[in-house]
Order: sequence, then C-alpha cells, then structure tokens
Amino acid sequence: MTLFVAILLAMTGLTGVLSPAGGFSATAATLGEYAQRLSFTIAGIQPVVATATSPNLLTVSGRFSNTGPDPIDDLNYRFQRGDRLTSVAAVNAEVADPIQPVTVINPTFRPLPGRVAAKQSAGFTVSVPITGSHADSLGITAPGVYPVMVNVNGTVHAPGGDARARVGEVHLLVTVTAVPGSTLPGSTQPAPGDSGAASGPTPAPVGILWPLVDVPHLGLNGVFRDDSLAAEIKPGGRLAAAVTELIDAAANPNLVTLVVDPMLLDELDRMSHGYWVVAHPGTPQPALQPTPPPTSTKPSPTTKPSTSAQTSVPTSAPTSQPASEATASGALPSSQPSSPPSSPPSNAASNIASPTAGMTDMTPSVGGALPESTAVTAGAPAGATADTNATAAPNGTTESANSGGPNQGSSNGNTAEPTGEQPPGNESPGPPEPIQPAGPQPAGTVAGTGQEAAAAFLDQLRGLAETHHVLVLPYGDPDVVALVRAGMSDVVATAVFRGRAVASRVLGQGLDTPTAPSNLVTDVADPPGGVLTDQAWQVLRSLGYRSAILDPTAVHAAGSPGPTGSSSKVSSGFVTVSVDGDQVPAVLTSGGHAPELARVLDGGAPADWADAVNTLAAVMMVESSAAAGPMVVAPPRGFAPHGAGFATLSALLDDLSGVGMVVPSPVTALARDVVPHGIDAAGPPLHVTSPTPVTLDYGAKARAAELPASYLERLIELRQRLDVLGVTLGAASGGPDPADILAPLSDAMLGAASASWRGTTDPDEVVLQSVDATVDGLYAGVKIARDTGSYTLASSTAPLLLTVHNTLPYQVTMTVRVLGGEQAGLTTQDPGRIVIGAGPRSAPVRIHATVSRSGTFTVYAQLQGADGSRWGGAVPLKIDSRAYGALTVVLMAVAGGVLLLMVIWRLVQRWRGRAEDGPDRPITADGAHSAHGADGADGADDTDDTGGACRAPETEDTSPAPRAANSVIGDPLDADTAGDTDMSGLRSGGALP
Repeated sequence: MTLFVAILLAMTGLTGVLSPAGGFSATAATLGEYAQRLSFTIAGIQPVVATATSPNLLTVSGRFSNTGPDPIDDLNYRFQRGDRLTSVAAVNAEVADPIQPVTVINPTFRPLPGRVAAKQSAGFTVSVPITGSHADSLGITAPGVYPVMVNVNGTVHAPGGDARARVGEVHLLVTVTAVPGSTLPGSTQPAPGDSGAASGPTPAPVGILWPLVDVPHLGLNGVFRDDSLAAEIKPGGRLAAAVTELIDAAANPNLVTLVVDPMLLDELDRMSHGYWVVAHPGTPQPALQPTPPPTSTKPSPTTKPSTSAQTSVPTSAPTSQPASEATASGALPSSQPSSPPSSPPSNAASNIASPTAGMTDMTPSVGGALPESTAVTAGAPAGATADTNATAAPNGTTESANSGGPNQGSSNGNTAEPTGEQPPGNESPGPPEPIQPAGPQPAGTVAGTGQEAAAAFLDQLRGLAETHHVLVLPYGDPDVVALVRAGMSDVVATAVFRGRAVASRVLGQGLDTPTAPSNLVTDVADPPGGVLTDQAWQVLRSLGYRSAILDPTAVHAAGSPGPTGSSSKVSSGFVTVSVDGDQVPAVLTSGGHAPELARVLDGGAPADWADAVNTLAAVMMVESSAAAGPMVVAPPRGFAPHGAGFATLSALLDDLSGVGMVVPSPVTALARDVVPHGIDAAGPPLHVTSPTPVTLDYGAKARAAELPASYLERLIELRQRLDVLGVTLGAASGGPDPADILAPLSDAMLGAASASWRGTTDPDEVVLQSVDATVDGLYAGVKIARDTGSYTLASSTAPLLLTVHNTLPYQVTMTVRVLGGEQAGLTTQDPGRIVIGAGPRSAPVRIHATVSRSGTFTVYAQLQGADGSRWGGAVPLKIDSRAYGALTVVLMAVAGGVLLLMVIWRLVQRWRGRAEDGPDRPITADGAHSAHGADGADGADDTDDTGGACRAPETEDTSPAPRAANSVIGDPLDADTAGDTDMSGLRSGGALP
C-alpha cells in the first residue's frame, strides 16, 4: 500500500510531505512543556473521503506512545477545525507546518481510556460528527478540504508533582466531496463555480499495474529446480498475498491491470498435477537420457499433419479442433512431425469442462520462424506429444491430467493419496506427505509440496482474469533489448507466441482481438524496466504489438537538443513515440518523479500510510483541471502489496471516481491512447487528441542493467547446437521422438533468457550445466569409429571406408567430410547424406578419393549434422599412398629416356674408338704408343676413350700382358669389356696366358 500511496503522491506534485524520519508528521505546533510527550501513528481514517452517502462520523484510529520519563493517565480529547483550503499550495503548507485550527472548537473534552507508562504505547480510537448543528461536531456545511486537529490532554505524574497539560496533537485533513446526509439541518451544497466544489476538475485517468511475476523455477523435463514457488503461493507468500489482497479489496476492475508471466502460469499448471523437485536445490540435474516411447498412456495417432501447414498465432478462444503447437527444440525435420491424437483418452472424458481442455500451446521453434505443425501436450513439458488433456511426467512420458486416479491431483478436487505409512491413531500426525506425481520418479528428485496450493491459486487467478484486464508478457519475461542486440530475435518470437498460447490455455480465455474482445491483452508491450530501443520495438511490432507502457526515462521530447538536456524529458502522460517513421501510442508511468520514487524503491515509504492517503485525497480534491493527467502506478515486477493499504486506496479512488475527479482506467487502454468513461458512465471511450511526440532514449544505465554479453554468447552457442540436433535427429518407426528430449532443453533456454536473471553473477548456471551435459551426451552418441584410422592406397583412385556408430535410439541424418587433403594431394567426393537407423547401429561410409602423390600423410574425417554444421571432433586418418601420379610418371619417363640416350652415346663412342685403333700402330720401347701414328702424323695421346690405360705393346714376350694400373674395373657403362686382355700379341706367336 505504501508503494502506491508514495507514487501517487509523487504524481500529484505533493512536496514537503515527509518528515525527516521518513513518515508523515502527526504532531506539530504543540503548546506547553508536555505537548510532545505523546507521539501518534495513524492506522485508519474513515471515511477517507466524505460523500453524501458516507456515514456522518469521522473516525481516527491508531497508536500513541509515551516518549517521556513519566507515566500519563486521565487522557481526554477534543476536535478543532480550521477554514477550508482551496489550493495545492495551501494543502502542502498545512502538511508541512500545521496550524492551530480555531474556526470550530468542540467545547467538551471526551475521555480517552487507558494509562500509558513511560516508553510504552497504547491503541486509540476517536470520532466526531462531520456535520450537524451539534456543538461537538466539525460543523462542515460545504465540500472542500478542511484542516482538523485532535487535541489530547492528560495528567503527567512528574517527580515534582502531577501536572494537567496538553500532551499531544493529531493533525489531519478532512476531504468532503459532498456533505454526508445532505438533508441534515444546516447543510448546504456548493453553488456552481464554488472553488471547493468537486464538479470542476476534468477526471484524471488512474490505473495500477499488478505484476504476477517470479523468477523461473522449472529445470529440465518438468522437474523443478527447487520448491520455493510453493511457499510463494501458500498463505503468507508474496504471490498469494498479491492475489488474495486484490480479491479482498473488491476494487474497481478497471483500476487494476494484471501483468502475468505465462511461464509462471505454466509452472503453476504443472504443479497442480503433481511435480518433482530436485532433492538438493542448487545442484545440477543429471543429463537427460533418451527414453523409449510410452506404451499405454499415449494415444496412437491416426492422422499426420501436412508438412506444409503453417503454424498461426492464436487470436481467439480455442475451438474443439485444437491448433497444433510447434516444438521449441529447434527446427525439426518436416518429414518427421509428431502427430496429434485423434481423440482424448477415455479416462479424460469427464474433464471436458476443465478450463484447459482442448487447448494447445502454439509454440514456435527456438531456431527462428514458426516451424511446420507439430502437436504437443499442453501444460506438459513442451515437445511431449500427447492428448491435450494430458500432462507430461518427467522423462517424457505422459499421463492423463484429470483421470481421477489416485495419484492425480487437479483443480476438480482429485488429490493423490500420500505415500508412506499412516501414523498410528494414538500418535499426533505430522505434516502431510507430499503428493506423489504420476509417472516414474527421476533420479535425485522428491515430490513437490505445492500441488493443492497451485490448484487453488489458479482457481483464484482465473476468477480475476474474468473481471480484470490481463497484460500477457512473453514467456519468461525475456530481456528483449539484450536478446535483439545479440541477434536472438527468434528467441523473443518464441517467447511471445508461447506466452500467448500458455496464457490462453491456462486462464481458459481466447486472446483479445478487434473481432473477439477478451481480457487477455497481447498487443501492449511492457518491457523490463520500461525501456526499449528502436530495434527492439521493430521486432515487437513485427510480432503484433501496437502500443507500449514506458518509463519516463525511456523517452525524450521529439526535436529536443538530446536526451541529456533537462528540457528534453517528459515527466508523464500520453505520448506518441516515433520509431523509424512509425508512430507508436504509449503511456508513461510515474517513474519520472525521481526523489519520491527512489525513496519508495529503497524501502523508505511512509509508515503512516493512512495519513498519507488522507493527504493524497486532499491534494487530488483541490488540484486544478490543468494538472489532470494519467496516473499510472507501475510497481517493480516482484512487489508485495500492503493489503489494508490497498483496500483503503481503492476505496479512496472509488469515492473520487464517484464525484468525477478520477476515472479508473485499465493501463492497457491508456497505452492504446484511450481513456474509458467511469464504470457506470455511458458513451464511447475518450481518445486522447494531443499526446506529446517523443523518441526513444536508451541510456547507459539501462544498457548496464541488461544480461551480460558473455552470458548471451553462451546461450547462442547452446541454441545453435540444439538447432543442429533438431534437424539431425528423427523418430524411427516405433521409436521415441527426439522432441521428448530436445523440447525440455529449448524450454530451459527460454527460462535462461529471462530478465529476472539481471544482476546475478551466474545466471541460470545450474540449469545450463544440465543442458550442456545432455547436449554433449547426444553428440557423443554418433561418432566415427577410430579402429580403422590407417589406410593404404595402391592406386591414384581408391575409396576410403569409414564406419559411423549410432548409439542413440533415434534415426540420424549425417554427412562426412575429409579435411586437410588439399595439402596432401588428396581430393574426395561428398558421399551425400547418410541416414542411420535407431541404434545401437553402425553404417559403413564409402568416400571416393583421388591421390596425386605417394607418401604418408594425415587427414581428418569430420561428421556433420544434416545442416552441414560440425558434429563432434574430427577423427585423424593416416594415409599411406603408393600410387604414382601423372607428374611422377612423366618424370620417370624423361629420366629413363635420358639414361637410354647416354648409354647409346657411350656405346657409339666406344665402337668408334676401336675402329680407330689399327693393327700396325707403332709402340715405343717403354710400352707406350708412339707420339705419331703409323702415317707419321703428330701424335696425340692415344688413350682409351673411357680414360683407361693405353694398350700393351706388341712384343714377342710370352709373359702375360699386365693390366694398366689405372684401368677401370667394373664400370657399369663398360661392363662388356671389363677384365679383357689384349690379344694382339698372339699374332706374333705369343702364348696364351
């Protein structure tokens, strides 16, 4: 309550209201030595606003404390009233420095029971007639704002003797819009034009946003990361108080607009059917494992949706033919869609009247545009294919949500039997055992304790949704600006469409459209922090948003010098935002009143909220019509209302609305540039004709509040890996659907993008560790065998034979590439897509290769998903090539030809040399040839053409002719003559050696 009061006070321009202690001054301008001994805290002032039909009795209640050292008793009081205040300045002055009102003074002191010791306190209640001829009334005869004082006297038992004195004062303002009981003697109504009349001002639109938002609680596959949400929705919890206080206040439905995160609705819906919780909160869940398909609880599909059917955005209440929901597991292959059941299971026939019956979420793929139709269970872990009245149990199995079985709790009153033995009758039973959910219990989990509380909470929330406007946030309340900047606009789209579908299903209403009005509003943006960028708005605009609720810091006046100029800011009101030529209607919240709002957000709200409401009523009563403008109260997402304070505030606004001072207005209508008439007024809504033109201003402070860029990079990498899995894995005939394991992973990605993780050091780390482990396990399930990593190629064209192992229970579509072959002279052909059935199974892959050189080298085989993305690490392949390429053959042929020519040349030279050596060539005495030939020519050295020694001289010596010392032996080019002996001496009768 104090939150609303302080914000509204800020918007009215009230200044100087708070005392130095942070509360409203209840005692001032006191007289005498003991005048400040009692301090007062106001708990209630009734009526807050006096009307013609209100009781003719002003009642003030609260507590007083004895701040002195002496006891006080014999207390009594009387009322005193001053003249009517006719301006905001006069009201502010009275609040800051109360006067001693003497226009009307009750002649009689009336007793105030009780004795208060030193430093003790006691409660009090005092009252006085507002009007009438009696001397002890306030004597008010005309509408207006009047200063009133409660003068309290008592006996102070001081050490020097008892003293009778004034010991305290209570100052307040009485706001009268019409004199109670106008027929009372002496009462009059104001004449037209009277400054105190309430008929002059233009009604100011007033609206309050009522957030029902919390941090994500879901982990993987429907298992909750902790059970803290159960405490929030049970009596005493923050969310429980937000709903019950709103119901109890019975406020004008137009005054309050609910702001609901569909992820919270989804979590509550799951809880209402029983749920599992991590046994040790703060620890990651084990990686999800592929599971076989259910055999008894999942109806057999009889039809298969067309792969060309497009998923549409829900725009109206679901019909008997449920729309299909696309999984959030990345783009699944269109050839492998899940099929919707033809009819609900027979044991759910009695639950057709359930608000969630026959409704299906329309959830697009995280990977981008809405994928082709895939029907999944509504309210169960996304991606589980089942009947629309079924809830998914952990590990992807499904059970009937409202079958009435012993383990099924629901809003229709069916609850599960508690597990364990009942205590003996002679023992006091302990707290009730948690209700066991249906289906197998995942490892490391316990049953949640909030099933019945969730069902009751949803019943209350559905009732409020029937009477109040509900602003539907995107699923998980994502950090829109940060995601768009990181290139994750498709995640925003997924959250938007998923949120609309979940809200429609859980709350049991269609979405608001021009042709089918509804309380579920999905075309008004309420971004985190109330700030947007041009790019973020363009994305939201493409998703169907038409107007926005913005913080004053998010805009500056169009044409102003810049966002830093003091004159550029727009404090509040209706605005038109210019974004890339688009004119966007919007309404600003009260956040522009920085000092007052900062104190509220820091916990410095006034303690005497009743006194604050009293002052607020006076300010609103006297303010001029020129100041009338929209007052939008926008608490932070996680606010907790003060029940009694909100009831008083709503009563005040109802009274002011009754006399035409304010008009309760749904904030969603104000954002659309529409001001409705009062709840009982006739005629069309009023359209604002002159909104202030502004442009968006996204400052450094807003940028610093976003999710960290490094964290978003991690989400991008995970999302890309999920997309690869989505197009690579398919359901084999009779096998499990990979959506059962991929959809919970994608759901976790939506929760990880929530703006509620802003300011945390490790956003959603526990769940992301489980997602990483699950994805790593799926990738490891398909790999190339490493036992055949060495190959010998005997020719230039030969195949490489690989083996791909699939241990997953899914059909996989892969390709294989050989990397690093270009440098080694190896080229390969693309083997095309390889389809491997559900494992465990292996498939041989033949890759045709061409090698251009011999030698030993290493290349790498890389698996790729169906979209060409890398799958796991590359596997090294050792290649031993014995093939000769064309260049090698040419070189060898050239070398052989050169060798042959050299041999021929040598032979020719030898035979030529032998021909030149005649039989009569003279020999010198020392065995050498003569210097001249037989013909007497000048002698050249007549040596062997191969460089060997000269022939032996022709003599009659019968001894063997010695070989020259420098003869060449074993010359490969002269092998035919090696070791020969000159036989010329035989012609002279020489003997054979």
